[in-house]
Amino acid sequence: MMRSDSRKPATAIRREAAQWATRRALAGADEAGFAAWLASDPRHAAAYREARQAWSDLAAMGDLAEYRDLLGEPTWRERMIERLRRWRRAWRWSGIPHRAVLAATAAALLVAIASALWLERAAVPDSGATLATAIAEIRDLPLSDGSVVTLGGRSRITLAFTAAERRIRLEEGEAFFDVAKDPARPFIVEVGDTEVRAVGTQFDVHKGPATVRVAVLEGVVEVAATAMRRAPVVSRHLLTAGEAIVAAKGAALDKVAALPLARAGEWRRGRLTYNGASLEEVVADANRYSARRIRIADSRLATLRVTTSFRTDQIGEMLESLALALPLRVVPQADGSLSLIPQEQDAPPPAQP
Repeated sequence: MMRSDSRKPATAIRREAAQWATRRALAGADEAGFAAWLASDPRHAAAYREARQAWSDLAAMGDLAEYRDLLGEPTWRERMIERLRRWRRAWRWSGIPHRAVLAATAAALLVAIASALWLERAAVPDSGATLATAIAEIRDLPLSDGSVVTLGGRSRITLAFTAAERRIRLEEGEAFFDVAKDPARPFIVEVGDTEVRAVGTQFDVHKGPATVRVAVLEGVVEVAATAMRRAPVVSRHLLTAGEAIVAAKGAALDKVAALPLARAGEWRRGRLTYNGASLEEVVADANRYSARRIRIADSRLATLRVTTSFRTDQIGEMLESLALALPLRVVPQADGSLSLIPQEQDAPPPAQP
């Protein structure tokens, strides 16, 4: 049975995948060990596929004219060639078997490849940094503690790390947290009146217009709601893998609900799914991925309940489906935006650019 070590951060998995890709491409590898590694965590197969693709892309770049000059930069080429020459000279007199030389060369090249393709993303500052994404941008942000935050489209977080805790404020949008285990420094995500506390786990936090939703993929998190920021806790729940909860502003937490594991952080794969969500929430999320601003022109529409699933690059098709299923129309405006109006209402005059 495949089991996942929730304590292992995504950066460690990517590093291991890069190692296996390099060994198998250059020096041969312990295939039994590789199979065992693949089977030990469901995340390994996807990471390995990405590493292999990165290796293939790097190899192909040398044949492309637009990249040839870049790859031929003396600061890259000369350093690597000279380093490999030194290693080969040392190994020639060492008596080390040829296969071992190949393996060591592969490991040396791995350092360069991992640095360039996987690990070049410098960890963000521990405290005071505000990080944000643009519309439709999904971005991985490695932190100095080994954790990784994935920000959804038009999302924003602020870091406030100390020696005692790792605190992040989600100011806008949605974020997925792959937390490195450190019992001495709990990992806390603050979203308005809601606080999510973890040690080492994977979970998703979504900030909507009126609610906060927390879903857990692996491990355990504690969710606490207060009447206002830093006020006494109104309610508290523990969530385990496959569970989710919703917190409304200034109210007690909803009941814990079961959530298919594939749904937790599903937006990272470019899909948004809703079951009985308000139209206001669906439109707010769509606006984080749509080049055309969507407005609800009548407040009566905002509370309509929606069950739907769509890709983030299919916002237009989603709106067409909503117009068929709900009593609303989608009206293009002169400024490029889209207005949602009740079916019985006349279209408003186009907005001026």
